[in-house]
Amino acid sequence: MFKPGIRRGFAARHAPAALALWATLGLAGCPSADEAPTPPDVSDLIAAYASPDGVLTAEVAATLVREADTRLATVADAASLVAVLVGAVDALVGLEALGGSERPLTAAVTSAPGLAQRSWAISLESGGWLELQRRCPGWGDVRDARGQLNLRAVVDGNTVNPVIWGEVEACRALLGDEQRRYDGTVRLHAPGLGREGILLAIAGTLKVGDAERSLDFDARYADGLFYLRQVIDGRSFLLGAVAGQTGGEVRVVDAGGTWRCDVAGCEGPMGEVLRF
Repeated sequence: MFKPGIRRGFAARHAPAALALWATLGLAGCPSADEAPTPPDVSDLIAAYASPDGVLTAEVAATLVREADTRLATVADAASLVAVLVGAVDALVGLEALGGSERPLTAAVTSAPGLAQRSWAISLESGGWLELQRRCPGWGDVRDARGQLNLRAVVDGNTVNPVIWGEVEACRALLGDEQRRYDGTVRLHAPGLGREGILLAIAGTLKVGDAERSLDFDARYADGLFYLRQVIDGRSFLLGAVAGQTGGEVRVVDAGGTWRCDVAGCEGPMGEVLRF
């Protein structure tokens, strides 16, 4: 084991301004594996969001806009969890920056006064892979009851593989005053560590009070919007909007590009107009 040292930390790329953290460098624990685990197959996610082949018509656009709130409800259900997952990508961006181009990535445990709830514990295993752990936000109760996320990523030299995956265990979070508990599995694909957007798939359960419902969806998160793949008459489209925001502008991506839509109609990438 290596003796930890202290070095200036990293900036979270999605934050409004760079946030300097102190980072403790060194192995966070004794090596537990000699061979990296195999990342899950995410080719289905990549293919689903790569090239929508539909051609938007007024009828299809009206259907997508009319049903946008219902289709995005599943993403809104997981909004608290997704925010934490995006933070995992931020943490890896900073860790890769610490590794630099001249030296291999080193394990890190982020720590700073007052930032414990926003920090990830990151350990580098001997087989060339990372374990990321973080306590969930909780309901304002004791730390041990908050649950946590356990994620993994494979490292090749100074590069973090874009596939991040793992488990959500009794993860408590608030949406407004609503107490939520998440359990399940997650898969992320973050090419360029999020610079090109993040594909995510969540499967599991969400418990609100005594009511429990399933979470089973995939989405693309980019530019502050969630995009869901929709298939109409055998043709695919991407429907984009802010999860939980009703009555606002939505975006529809078809084979020709991105349309901006509202309840009155859509404007296309070349100025085309569709009226409902």
